[in-house]
Amino acid sequence: MVLIVCFRSIGALGGAGSTHCPTMSKPAAVTWACPLTMAEDNKSQLIAVDSFSGNIVWRSKRPVGGSWTSPIVANIAGRDQVITCGDPWVISYDPSNGAEIWRADCLGTDTAPSPIYSGDLIFVIKPYSDLVAIKAGGTGDITETHIAWKAVDGIPDITSPVCNGQIILLVETSGYLTCYNVADGKKLWEKELDQSFSASPTLVGDRIYILSEKGQMFIIAAGDEYKELSRCSLDESCYASPAFMDGRIYIRALKNLYCIGKPK
Repeated sequence: MVLIVCFRSIGALGGAGSTHCPTMSKPAAVTWACPLTMAEDNKSQLIAVDSFSGNIVWRSKRPVGGSWTSPIVANIAGRDQVITCGDPWVISYDPSNGAEIWRADCLGTDTAPSPIYSGDLIFVIKPYSDLVAIKAGGTGDITETHIAWKAVDGIPDITSPVCNGQIILLVETSGYLTCYNVADGKKLWEKELDQSFSASPTLVGDRIYILSEKGQMFIIAAGDEYKELSRCSLDESCYASPAFMDGRIYIRALKNLYCIGKPK
């Protein structure tokens, strides 16, 4: 049994719902509903949960097995779409009713990195194999018509990519960084860091924050060459991706939750 809980900003319980599922993603918010994928006995489904009450709004059966990726919401040509990943399909759904819009066959194996959306491209990771750029839009099976480019170096198995519209950065668990040009998939630079990483990189302004498993934060410029701006350490193991809000950094370490920023 999985319990889904929503809190208001002041910490009061806003809504709750429950469902039985051994494999599920983190939810993605769409105004009033939170879509999330889950699977049981290798049968996957996309579920929309009302953000206010916790009630299930709709369910859509999916032609894929379980996936660790989280769905994202992308506004494509003025229309919200829920983008999901699961071997072998990247599938777009209408968040209002769960109807499928399009799908692309470009994944494989058990997938953990979540998709991202920037400009008019959706980026997905086929672990250890490919970074795939998909032109947003279309209907039905768009595999043969909407794959813009693929890249094969520095492909992660856990972390999600990060993109600022010009460059896209990949971080392997082993600490190898690879940066590509968004427009054509050309490799711009690569850098090896003597650390291991489970947290996904985060773009804040013109900087990218990369948190290692040892609790060391690397801050680099989001540009077409590698430039380290700073690094700092918590001296505690970290596996979760940090969160940024209102000028503060929230880091869930192995034993403690940290809030880093100026006092208000």
